[in-house]
Amino acid sequence: MSAWVVSKHHINLLVSAAIERAVSIRLAPASEIMPASGDAAQAIGLMLFTENVRSVIHRYGITGTAEEAGYRQELAEYHFRFYPGIRPSAVAQALACYDYQACECDNYRETPAAFFVAQLENAVGGPSGSDAEPWGFDSEETVIGAMGIPRVVA
Repeated sequence: MSAWVVSKHHINLLVSAAIERAVSIRLAPASEIMPASGDAAQAIGLMLFTENVRSVIHRYGITGTAEEAGYRQELAEYHFRFYPGIRPSAVAQALACYDYQACECDNYRETPAAFFVAQLENAVGGPSGSDAEPWGFDSEETVIGAMGIPRVVA
């Protein structure tokens, strides 16, 4: 299995979808469960981004490298941006991608990130139409393209 760090745009898509659907989240393993909200958006995004970075560092054994430092810098510079009206199919695909990239650590299924994924998957209702969506949402343009109207596949 391989892993990579998803973009801040990908993280923002997931957090935006969770806020609109008021899914239950947990920001730390023993913290209380609460609904996703704009007030917690930055913290939710950082939690997801941090777990993805942890997974990649673990998978590739890059502790103490320039690559790890670059990921840590991305975390330090992360700022949430809300994107309304993300199609359920785009959310489902983004969740599948994120879960695949973030699952390399043995305890991933017990993390707040895995809890988030499960809650948002339940809210979206499954992967219907997700194969027409990109695997990674790597730019603002791809996230904006996931807003509103369904994509037509010829």
